[in-house]
Amino acid sequence: MYALTFAIYLLFACTQEALISTPYTVFSNRLNKTLRRTLSGSVLLHNLTLSLGGAILTLLTIAIIRLSYGYEVLHSVIMAMAIVLPATLLWEFSRRFAIAHLQFGNVLVLDTATAISQVMAISCLAWQDSLAATTAYLALGVGAGLPAATFCWLRRAEFQFDRRKVVQDWTENWQFGRWVLSGQIIGLVQGFCPAWVLLFAIDEAATGVFSACTNIVLLSNPLILAMANLYGATTARAYADGGPVAVRRVVRSASILGVSAMLGLWIFLSF
Repeated sequence: MYALTFAIYLLFACTQEALISTPYTVFSNRLNKTLRRTLSGSVLLHNLTLSLGGAILTLLTIAIIRLSYGYEVLHSVIMAMAIVLPATLLWEFSRRFAIAHLQFGNVLVLDTATAISQVMAISCLAWQDSLAATTAYLALGVGAGLPAATFCWLRRAEFQFDRRKVVQDWTENWQFGRWVLSGQIIGLVQGFCPAWVLLFAIDEAATGVFSACTNIVLLSNPLILAMANLYGATTARAYADGGPVAVRRVVRSASILGVSAMLGLWIFLSF
C-alpha cells in the first residue's frame, strides 16, 4: 500500500518539476535581482496552489476507490498522503530553489536535517510497534515539512509577491514545461502500471514483493537525480553567461561523467 500510494506523490512532484522548478531554473538565471525575487514569489505561490490542489484531488481519489473497489486499508494510506503532500512538495520546492542558485551546501544542510528527522521518526514508530504505511507517511511529512518551512522562512527576503505577475509567470512556465510534463507522466504510468495490475489481479503481497525488488534497481536514482540537478542548473547558468557554445562544453563534460558514473554503479550493483 505504501508503494502504490507513492505514485500519487510522484505525480505531483513531476508536475512541480516540469511546470515550476525547471522553468524557474532556466528563467531566473536571465533576470536581475529584483525581477528574480518577483519570479521567486510567483513560483512559491504556484507551488502552494499545486500542493492544495493535489491534496484535494487525492481526497477525491479516496472517494472513487471506495465506491469502485473497496480496499479499506488503502483509504487510510491515501488520506495520510493527502495530509503530508503539501509538506513534501514544499520540501522539494526548497531543494530545487537552492539548486537553481547553485547553493549545494544549503541543499546538503536541508537534506541532512530532513533525513535525520525522518529516520528518527520512523525508528521511534518501529520501536513502539506503530509503524505502518499510514504512520510512515505522516512521519515523512513532518520530517520534510519542518526543515522546508524553516528554509523558506530564512530565505523570505528572496520572495517578492506581485499579483499581476503570478498569472503571467504561470503561463510562461506552462508553455515551457508542458511537453516535459507529458513525457514524465507517461514514464510514471509505465513505471507504476505493473504494481497496480498486480494489486487487482493477485493481491497486496505480490505488489509488495514486486515493489521491493524494483527498489534495488532504483538505487541508481540518487546518482541520476544528482547529475540532473547539478547539470540542469549549470547548463541554465552557462546559457545565460556564454550562450550555446558554453552549453555545449557543459553537455560534453556531463556526458563523459554520466557514462563513467553509470558504468561504475552498474558494476557495483551487479556485484
